[in-house]
Parts: sequence; C-alpha cells; structure tokens
Amino acid sequence: MFEGLMQRLRQGDNSALDRIYLETKNSVYAICYSYTKNAADAQDLMQDTYVNIMKYILHYKQGSNPKAWILQIAKNLCINFCKKSKREVSVDISHAYQLAGSKGVVASDESGIIKLASKVLDEKELKIVLLYTIADMTHEEISKILKINSATVRWKYRNALNKLRKQVKKEDIYG
Repeated sequence: MFEGLMQRLRQGDNSALDRIYLETKNSVYAICYSYTKNAADAQDLMQDTYVNIMKYILHYKQGSNPKAWILQIAKNLCINFCKKSKREVSVDISHAYQLAGSKGVVASDESGIIKLASKVLDEKELKIVLLYTIADMTHEEISKILKINSATVRWKYRNALNKLRKQVKKEDIYG
C-alpha cells in the first residue's frame, strides 16, 4: 500500500500525499518533538518534512522502506534545526500534542505524563518512549531510526518506564 502511494506521488498524483500524511503524521511529529521538545517547532518541522517529501520524491528508491525514508527526512531536518539554533531546548511541554482531529496529532497530555517524562528521562529514553507510545512504532523500527540495537531499545524502554513509575509514586501524581 505505502509503496503504491509513493509511486503515485512520484508520478505527480499529489493526492497521494494526503494519505501518506495520515499514515505517518504521528510518527513524524513524535520524531520532531523528541528533538525540539517544543510543540510549535515540531509542527513547523513536521510541515517541512512533507514539503521535502514532495521536493525529493524522485530520490526515493522503489522497494526500500517508505516510512523509514520519511522519518529520516524528519530526523535530518530536526538535526539541522538544532544545529542552526545552537541551543539545548528546555521548554514547558504541557501543550504538546494538542492539535485536534485530522489536522494534526490527536494525543494530549492532560495527565502531565509527557512533561514528567521530559523531566525524568534522558534524551534517548524520551525519544524511545515517544516513538513507541505516541508514534506506535515497534522496537525494531525505533532501533533503525536511532541506529541502536533493538534489544537496547527494549532495555531502555523498560528502564524508562520504571523511572517514570518511580517518579509517579514519588510525586503521588495519581493520588
């Protein structure tokens, strides 16, 4: 299915991008947010990702993994953004994931768990948790994106969840 959409887009059928967007928006947003930790910047980079998909569709190699190609575009944009801005982002993220409906990402952080996760987890753990839970990616997909062993991803994910559980109990978040 995905391969067919990529071929349609390559042949000039711009309506295929709508379907590609619907299939990848959560994953792309999770990648962008994991780098910027800022909802507005993540949304901007997400838009740039889809612009670049259109711009570079002729560079897509048929038969390769379309989702991985798209996420690599997002990752590269994020890395360039972070280098360009020359800053470590430490921002209140309680407004993350609040776009509604088909226009954006559907998750919201009313419980404050994303804010807590960004406080308690290191950068790699946060990326793994966001990609697994929000983007609904497998440990294997995450390992390819982050370029680490899938067993390491599973181990880091388990450790991250344990850290979060301890912090939730410590702060008595759920009474």
